[in-house]
Amino acid sequence: MDLSVDNKEELLEYFIENRPSRKYKTNEQYALRLTKLARDMNEDNLGFLIEDDERVLDEISDKPVTTQANILTAIIDFLLIEDEFPEIVETYKASKETRQEKYYQQNEKGELIGAQKENFVPLDELMKYYYRIEEEVKDKNYENVDSGVAREYLNLRILLRLYLMYPSRNEYSNLELIQYKDFKKIKHLMKNYIVLKSGSNPFLSISEYKTAAKHKTKTTEIKDPTLKRLIDFHKDKFGYGNMFFTQGGRKYENIDLSKLLTKYSRQYLDKSIGTTLMYKIIIQTLGQEYHKALEGDNEKKIQELRKKLEEFARVRGHTRSTQKKIYTKKNPKEQSLSLEQIKKKKPDDLTIEEIKYLISRLEKTAPGEGKPAITMKELQDLVVPL
Repeated sequence: MDLSVDNKEELLEYFIENRPSRKYKTNEQYALRLTKLARDMNEDNLGFLIEDDERVLDEISDKPVTTQANILTAIIDFLLIEDEFPEIVETYKASKETRQEKYYQQNEKGELIGAQKENFVPLDELMKYYYRIEEEVKDKNYENVDSGVAREYLNLRILLRLYLMYPSRNEYSNLELIQYKDFKKIKHLMKNYIVLKSGSNPFLSISEYKTAAKHKTKTTEIKDPTLKRLIDFHKDKFGYGNMFFTQGGRKYENIDLSKLLTKYSRQYLDKSIGTTLMYKIIIQTLGQEYHKALEGDNEKKIQELRKKLEEFARVRGHTRSTQKKIYTKKNPKEQSLSLEQIKKKKPDDLTIEEIKYLISRLEKTAPGEGKPAITMKELQDLVVPL
């Protein structure tokens, strides 16, 4: 309990000593979470985890539910190592379980919640954002400038393209660029690479990520011409090895990637968008297209979109069922539409979105009922007077 939390190093060594078989990255994340929590609560050691558990739970309560669970996991693991405070451990375990159940319940409703809903943008806006960054790099001649800001924009440009084409978690932060001949010499794959092979498309080899124990190394061919061009440029300008560095010259960690993405999405979109929300936006768009194809009985389109959704699930490192349950969300605009509320409106008060929604619900069975959600006559009564 007397461990210093001035920086993560002492705590990291403690986790490594007591959890030697666990991945270094996991131990590092636990150390970072507890160090940041102590700093946020103005504490210089971890005794507060025992002495003031109520204040700890109150401190994290305004964070996203997944962040709360991650912090609690680190706390529980630390206290289990100490093995002296079973009652406090049970308190934290019960709180974590409650928060996880809340998260699953919210996901089952299929709606974006909290910060996700506030920061949602359509996929076409994400694409426009990427092209604005491309323009900024060109206008400021960042490809030929050696500065911290230029390097940051070059990092952002290639990472945005990478996540838009092959969306995943934060593991791209520690990508290394490597030649195929050197890659083949690696006996045990434990890192994340973009592999360049002469005469072939480059490919992603991802071995260090959240669900690696279950899904093993993920290998993904990079076919996107724009991304291939950006990778070639990166190789010519920076060479092989770690791809991303901070302005201070330190190689990226997951937190650096998150800071980069949220910093510039706030600047250009006035939204805070990280890798998870980006993935949800992409999957939601594809999911909507997929359901439209199913309704239209377009077999070719159905197969094309299903294949894409399955591929994105594999690239992220989870199953298609997980993708459907956790990541396919309703658009915030759709969430605000209520059929019964719209029916009560006067024709002159209907918006274009509401009219489109009424048409989409025409003659479809209402949930739990054996009758249409809205009939043709009801639609005519609402819309024809316009």
